[in-house]
Amino acid sequence: MGIERGADGFRVTADATTGDGRVVLVGDEVILATGFRAPLGDLRELGVVTVMNDRVPALSRFWESVSVPGIFFAGNITIASRGLAKDGVAANSSSVNGFRYNARVLARHIGERLGFEQPRPALAGADVVPLLLDELARGPEVWIQKGYLARALSFSDDGIRDEGILPLEHFVDGGGGGRDAAAVAVEMSANGTIYPAVYVRRAGELEEHELDPHPVRAFDGDGYRRDVELLLRPLLAGS
Repeated sequence: MGIERGADGFRVTADATTGDGRVVLVGDEVILATGFRAPLGDLRELGVVTVMNDRVPALSRFWESVSVPGIFFAGNITIASRGLAKDGVAANSSSVNGFRYNARVLARHIGERLGFEQPRPALAGADVVPLLLDELARGPEVWIQKGYLARALSFSDDGIRDEGILPLEHFVDGGGGGRDAAAVAVEMSANGTIYPAVYVRRAGELEEHELDPHPVRAFDGDGYRRDVELLLRPLLAGS
């Protein structure tokens, strides 16, 4: 791999990233955008399997090695955990504005794995809809990590609990023991339209509801309040 200056410009020889061999490019100017490669060192020898042409480790939804439990990763390497990737929309985990929110979720998850239970505040029924609407309108985690992170609540005979921010994939796949629960996320369609989404799990059945977009993305208006109240009414009645 290298760059050579010639009489007619630059000759660039580079290793292919999506296949074998090398490629040769010729141009008047060269801009280096080198990206990153995870410094895995000897982790492969410990059994950490990789994806994306051996560039990043294969990770669970909580950024843990899928082949060596107990090894977690943070930073832009968390892009290896793609989440649901609805409509092919990728998470912002490769940049600091995205992976910093992953790090908060990861720290809490590791703490609980080590036996340090994290608080899950109790909520009154009247506080549920305002909290979720505020999250949809202003929550930084769900806005930056669209379709990737979600705000979740659980509902049981013991009351309503704020489960905090979770990977949406974890919630959809029944994380939390399959209890009655609800979650909200901000999502984006394949054509770039941003809209709020509500997920409701009741009696083991999960429903996904995509709400209408808004021209200025004011997802806490009266129409959204009515929609969310209607969707959560069965859960609120049972708590």
